[in-house]
Amino acid sequence: MCDDVLWHFLMPDTHPSQFLPRLKTIDSKLITLKHASLIATWIDRKEGKPYKHTDIPYDFSLLMRGSRDGYTQQTLHQRCGGQAKTIMLMKIKSTEEIFGMYISNIWSNTTSTRSHDSFMFSFGEGRDTKDPVLSRVRAAGYDLALSRGQERGMDELEMFKITPKTVFML
Repeated sequence: MCDDVLWHFLMPDTHPSQFLPRLKTIDSKLITLKHASLIATWIDRKEGKPYKHTDIPYDFSLLMRGSRDGYTQQTLHQRCGGQAKTIMLMKIKSTEEIFGMYISNIWSNTTSTRSHDSFMFSFGEGRDTKDPVLSRVRAAGYDLALSRGQERGMDELEMFKITPKTVFML
């Protein structure tokens, strides 16, 4: 790709031999890049407009999907235990409501942790991002835990690891 850029400036009539990668999507059955940009904005505690979907500073790496991996606590702890900075998303069967939480601390099945940075949110029914509800921790409380997902009417569950994107400078 660097050669293509160089050749473009040396010989403007040349065409690139490679195409730039398409915009990355998020591997989710529950949210879109619009939702991810809102969540990233909340993680960074930015006020006002959310990030553009092309400027999201994080990668959302799928750790677990209930419909694929199962809904047991054992599965949750095997796939997500020891991970910090995670997003848990849930879809409720009866209402189609999508809600979730950001957990800044490390997931553990043996200890509870306190956090000022964790938060909960709801996108309401469906995939609309017009009126999201955000609830931040007022005092350092215990992070939340999952209990009996499908038995409680959960239609889908997804967990993502949130990591800063790597930026390459030319």
